[in-house]
Amino acid sequence: MKFLFLPFFLYSCVGNEMFINYQDHDVRINARINKIKVKEVDSAKVYFLHSNLNIKGVGNQLESVNLNCIELVVGADKSKDIYIDSVAHILKENYKVNNNEVDIKVYWVFNNLEGEQEIHNLVANIVVNSKSCFKFSEKP
Repeated sequence: MKFLFLPFFLYSCVGNEMFINYQDHDVRINARINKIKVKEVDSAKVYFLHSNLNIKGVGNQLESVNLNCIELVVGADKSKDIYIDSVAHILKENYKVNNNEVDIKVYWVFNNLEGEQEIHNLVANIVVNSKSCFKFSEKP
């Protein structure tokens, strides 16, 4: 007998924050979007959605994460990139995990958000674009 496990998505807004949850049979991802910055770059608006991101292994022990695989979709717009919110440059491709969990501040970059600039107006989902984004060790 085979089971089909579909990812679970949930989002909600409280005040000036938005909570987005994703879960499949390998990982649980929670994002708390708490700030939108808009900057003009070459006479075009660029949107930066700041978030606290939590990633936790559900089955086997999570060892590392490729953060580039975690995209944010707002309405019909997909994030262009994700960055770690830090003054230091930190590699996103093989981000190490502590105790089966990642807790990190990030921001997603968008070229367009269909005019939305208020967090409570956003409708968003987390998309994991590949299963190979997560490295696991077997449970003992």
